[in-house]
Amino acid sequence: MVVIDNNGGLTTISQQQERLFGPDRHVATDFRDIPFHTMCEGLGGYGELVEDPDEIVPAVRRAFKQRADGLCERAHPRRKQPDCRCSDHRRDKASIE
Repeated sequence: MVVIDNNGGLTTISQQQERLFGPDRHVATDFRDIPFHTMCEGLGGYGELVEDPDEIVPAVRRAFKQRADGLCERAHPRRKQPDCRCSDHRRDKASIE
């Protein structure tokens, strides 16, 4: 069983990029409506899209009842993730580890 908290992008990485390189300097962190729940169904599993946070627990229960690989995706507008500090100052590398 997998639960995906889908906010439409890799916000934690995006925020680290902002802190390291300044505002509006995001690279490869925006995604366009990837339907993870239907991808799971296409691979033979149980997938469900949940838009109301109160429906997460019932959705997980429904997924477990299917007795198949399952994925529940919680979709919500882009939101900031909790502050995540980089372990290093700016480096020569372009990637954030």
